[in-house]
Amino acid sequence: MKTTCCNSKSSLLIGSTYVCMNTTCNNYLAPANMRKDFKRVRTHLAVSLFAFQMLWPNDEVIKAGSLITVNPPVNLNLSVAFSEDALKKELIQEKVICPDEVFAQMKLESASFSSPLYKKTKNLMGMRYSFRRPTKASGIYLPDLDTIIYASSQKEVMKYAEKNHYAVYDSWQDAVKDYQLWQEHNFKMTDRYLTFLGEVYAEDLSYVSKIKSMTRRSLKNTSQKVH
Repeated sequence: MKTTCCNSKSSLLIGSTYVCMNTTCNNYLAPANMRKDFKRVRTHLAVSLFAFQMLWPNDEVIKAGSLITVNPPVNLNLSVAFSEDALKKELIQEKVICPDEVFAQMKLESASFSSPLYKKTKNLMGMRYSFRRPTKASGIYLPDLDTIIYASSQKEVMKYAEKNHYAVYDSWQDAVKDYQLWQEHNFKMTDRYLTFLGEVYAEDLSYVSKIKSMTRRSLKNTSQKVH
C-alpha cells in the first residue's frame, strides 16, 4: 500500500484511518488515501525484516498503546516525584503569581492530577503550545491523532499551530515554569489576577468562584495542619 499524496509506503493505520508518516510530504500526519502496490517482495524474510527496520528507525516513531510519539527527547527531568506539597513548593519557588489560586486552578484543570491529558503530557493547565513567547514545552500533542511530536524549536512545529493541540512537557516542573512564563507575558498586576482569568482565560462563567472556593479550602486545611 502506498499513499496517493506522496506515493510513499510511509503510512500508519490508526483505527480505520491511514495517516501519512512521510516527513517530507505536505500531508504529513494528516489522513491519507491509499492505493495498492502490486509489486511483490521476493527477498528472504531476514532481508525484509532488515529493510523494515531501515524504513522505520527506532528513534522516529515509538508506539505505546494507541499513543504515538515522534522524535522523543533523550533526557527527561523526572528527578522530583510529583505530590501536591511538591507542587505548592514549586509554585512558590518559581515566583508564580497567586500560588494558592494557581494550585487550585491546576487541580481543577487536571481533574485532581488524574486526567488523561496530564498523564500523557504533564500539562497541568491544558495549556496550548506557545508559538510567540518563550516556552518550556518540549513538544506538541495532537489529540485528534493521539500523537506527540517533540521539537527542539518552535519553528519545527509551527505548521500545527492551526490544529487542535496541547503543549507537552518533559516534567510537571516544566509545566509550572511555563505557566510562570505565561503569567509574565500576559499579566502584570497581582491583585487583579483572578479578574484577568475570568475575563481572558476561562470560558466557564463559574471558573473564578470555583478557584476561590478551592483556595479557601486549601488554606483552611493548611492552617489546621499547622495548629
